Amino acid sequence: MKAKRFIPGAGAHLTREQATRYGCEIEAITARSRDGITPSDVLEEAKNSSSPLHNYFEWDDRKAAQRWRIEQAKYLLRHIDVIVELEDRPEEKIITRAWQCPENGSGYQATKRIMESVDARSLLLEQALRELEWFKTKYAILQELSGIFTAFDMLAVKSTKRASRIQKRPSSIRQEAHA
Repeated sequence: MKAKRFIPGAGAHLTREQATRYGCEIEAITARSRDGITPSDVLEEAKNSSSPLHNYFEWDDRKAAQRWRIEQAKYLLRHIDVIVELEDRPEEKIITRAWQCPENGSGYQATKRIMESVDARSLLLEQALRELEWFKTKYAILQELSGIFTAFDMLAVKSTKRASRIQKRPSSIRQEAHA
């Protein structure tokens, strides 16, 4: 591999400068480790107030505890699935997340409600395509997945064209298009 640069990953709340600073520090920790690196290793290094990682972390235990509880609540919302039985095909069952969190900041919504709204469903599809693009970027080095990436590219083009056609319709017609 060639020389590398660190950049923020998709959806990261980091500037390029932070990604570079933190990435270089984490790489240094990794170089000192024989068995790989763990989040605990990073946290241990960050405890030192002179570490470049120190200011990334919240050191006020009250604030950190509240943030952790929020992360635990997010975990519950992201990791409880629901089995959906299709009325027209009772032999088929779909397992999906019970709640989805569209990136529009509206909070978690019941997946059933999202699927009933053309606009919300379209937002979820856009989000799914971005996540697939992230997956493709993350694993681009694995040539064994090239067939999957080709299929994804075809799906992305097809979905983008369809979403564009639906979004051009008035809201009342968009609802009928989904029905």
